[in-house]
Amino acid sequence: MDTAISADGDFVLGNNGLPIKITDEEEILQKIFIRLITKMGSFIYQKSLGSDLYKLRDLVADDEIIKEEAKVIVKKVLFDVPQAELNDLSLEHIENEENKKLKFTIFFLINNKNKTLVVKV
Repeated sequence: MDTAISADGDFVLGNNGLPIKITDEEEILQKIFIRLITKMGSFIYQKSLGSDLYKLRDLVADDEIIKEEAKVIVKKVLFDVPQAELNDLSLEHIENEENKKLKFTIFFLINNKNKTLVVKV
């Protein structure tokens, strides 16, 4: 069991004002999410936690190449999460005046259930 966190890193609160507890596939999905959005080496207590997914923002390449690189990164993250398997992912570019982001919609099979995760980097 874990405590749900939002994409901003805040606790998700229930109607009673207390943090929501998550289990099973949602807990696994959150574990994957944290590993994907954390920059590799940035967590002082465990330098191996994280990924290089954020680096793909600056990659000048065709979308198919970016997607293939993202799949490699996701599979590396999943090495520590044996309950999850990558099915596929899609890519969307998000650009505004201030910055450029990539939005990955990632499709998993977790404990024989289809799950989807959206990650913006």
